Amino acid sequence: MSQKHKLEVCANLEEVRQLGSWVATRIGTRLTATQVKLIMPSVELAVQELAVNIVTHGYEASESGRIALEVRTTTEYVDLYFTDTGAEYDPEAVAPPSIEDFQIGGYGVMIIKNLTTNFDVERTNGTNYTHLRFDVPSAEM
Repeated sequence: MSQKHKLEVCANLEEVRQLGSWVATRIGTRLTATQVKLIMPSVELAVQELAVNIVTHGYEASESGRIALEVRTTTEYVDLYFTDTGAEYDPEAVAPPSIEDFQIGGYGVMIIKNLTTNFDVERTNGTNYTHLRFDVPSAEM
């Protein structure tokens, strides 16, 4: 059985800075301190990359939107569900950064894909639903 926690913030860079620490305190109620210490660098980086992309690209830094985040934690995985009404985006349509040529953009999506075991986006009735999944490391590490 998973534990669920929800938070909604204004879509601005100041507000989204709190998301990583908020997630850490929520998953800490289900995971061991060692597991939290091992998983949080990946979770926090992915959360910040996605939230900043939503603010800067989805809402074009207008600060008029909202971002909702739901955390579901089991002993096997941490699922993060983001909801926003910013511009539609498809992470599969973002070209991966090239080693040969400097590229503006695409790095955040690449980072998120490399840190998660699942990164899905669906758009329904003007709302983006983004799911990130992280496998929980073994408690014996």
